[in-house]
Amino acid sequence: MSAADKTRVLGVMSAALLMTACALGSRSYEWVGKPAPYTKFTMLDGSSVALDELRGKNVVVIFWATTCGYARRVMERLNRYLQAHGREKNLEIIAVSVDKAEKLDDVRDRIRFDELYSMRHAFSGNDVQDEAYMAFDVGSLPAVFVISPRGIVLASGGSDHVVYEALR
Repeated sequence: MSAADKTRVLGVMSAALLMTACALGSRSYEWVGKPAPYTKFTMLDGSSVALDELRGKNVVVIFWATTCGYARRVMERLNRYLQAHGREKNLEIIAVSVDKAEKLDDVRDRIRFDELYSMRHAFSGNDVQDEAYMAFDVGSLPAVFVISPRGIVLASGGSDHVVYEALR
C-alpha cells in the first residue's frame, strides 16, 4: 500500500471515528457533584476566559464540532433556551468548538448560519488537544456540562436535556 493510500485510509478511519464519537453520548458523568476543573477557554476572538471568572452564574459548557450534526442541533436548541431564559436563570453558555485550525471559517460560518449569537464561542484550533476538552476529559460529542454558580458540576451528558433538568 502506498503512502498516499495509507493517508486516505487513515483519513476515512478518522472521519468514521469522529462520526461514531458524535453519535455516542458523553462519558463524562463522573464530574457530576464535583468541582468543575480549572481551565481556560480560548475564545473565537483570540481572548481567553477562565472558567473561574464565571463564578456566580449558571454556566453551560458544550463541546462540539462542525462535523457533528447532532451537536449543532443541540447548540441551536441551547441558543433558543438562552434567549428565552438566560436572564432569569443567570445563565452563560460557552460553546467550545474542537475543530482543527483550518476549520476556523467553517466554525464562523456555522455560528452565522445558525445565528448562535446568544452564546459565547471558544475555539483554540487545537482539535481534541484543546485545553478545556482535555480538562473535562470529554469522550464524545456533543458533551454538555451544567455548572452551578459555586463551580460544581450539576449535570453532564450528550444532550441539551441535561440543561433543562438541572436548571428547572
